[in-house]
Amino acid sequence: MPYLFQKPESFFALLILFFVFFAAQKLSAQTNVTDNDFNVLEQSSQVMRSAAEQTLPGVVHIETTTIQPTRTHNAVSATGRQTAQRIEEVGTGMIVLIDGKPHVITNHHVIGEANADAIQLQLYDRRKISAKRVWLNKDFDVAVIEIVENNVSPVKSGNSDTVRLADYVLVIGSPYGLNGTITRGVISSVGRRSIPKGNQPIPLHDMLQTDAAINPGNSGGPLVNMRGEVIGMISAIASSSGANEGVGFAIPINRVLRIAGELVRYGEARRPYMGVELTRAISDEERDVAGLNKLIGVKITGVTPNSPAAVAGLQIDDLIIRFNGVDVEDDNHFIRLVAQANVGDQPVLTVVRRQETLEIQPLLAMQKSR
Repeated sequence: MPYLFQKPESFFALLILFFVFFAAQKLSAQTNVTDNDFNVLEQSSQVMRSAAEQTLPGVVHIETTTIQPTRTHNAVSATGRQTAQRIEEVGTGMIVLIDGKPHVITNHHVIGEANADAIQLQLYDRRKISAKRVWLNKDFDVAVIEIVENNVSPVKSGNSDTVRLADYVLVIGSPYGLNGTITRGVISSVGRRSIPKGNQPIPLHDMLQTDAAINPGNSGGPLVNMRGEVIGMISAIASSSGANEGVGFAIPINRVLRIAGELVRYGEARRPYMGVELTRAISDEERDVAGLNKLIGVKITGVTPNSPAAVAGLQIDDLIIRFNGVDVEDDNHFIRLVAQANVGDQPVLTVVRRQETLEIQPLLAMQKSR
């Protein structure tokens, strides 16, 4: 008898191996992959490939160089001298048509304070194009670059208002300077407002959230749906390391294009203004008195004289509970709802005043933006 069977534990080990082998064979027979399965996967890959190939010609690799003054300090004599620090940034942009002319749109934080001469632009086909003029808006984190080249391929813009949870998406950009990199994922959330972004200001947008890999250098690049349409512009990641951790954010493309158009046409983003001061949220007692059964609403604590709010008849202690039918969650939510409207709009505000529900429509005026 072979040595293997001389010990009971050896016999049981062999028995276990036999059952494992038998189970594996049976499982394999039940999970045979058919040609149809491969066809489904190939069709899915083809959809993503087509979306990427449509978009890539309109994606731009951006490099900027700025000189930032700094002061060195002498600890002994308590004196300092002015020096200059060279700051280089890498990011992504995309070509769009504004009033029929090609422009590159990207994030404000990609361009910073760089002028047109300090911006280098390279297309996916490696052609370099020149920047002619730059418009910037820090509040919305949007920058627009006028370019000289006309022989370019604009990206196809989609409708970001129709984006839904779990939609498949692609991110295209230059992470770590690697031009034309493509990653994929899904829409993790829509209307995301409270995003962790370190010490950087949070743009006045309700963001799209995705789990597609986003790294330094992706900022300003497109978030693309499976039809090859750009639905957002990558703007931020939530990360403890500064690299991808599966939580990225994009500004909806409808907002980006509106702001970009205003920057080119008017030289500034036309941010709407209402003229009210608000509490963070209304108290439980105020909510009970108003007869509200949901955690919504903000209370007006001040109205600027001659402002749209004053002209429309809004008053101190009014509770604003809805903006164009959308429940107002808190003061930051209300500020964003106003910022995302257009100058000249008359949003319908649902207001509770001393247990009476009113609808008031202030005519939004323009507030100067940085």
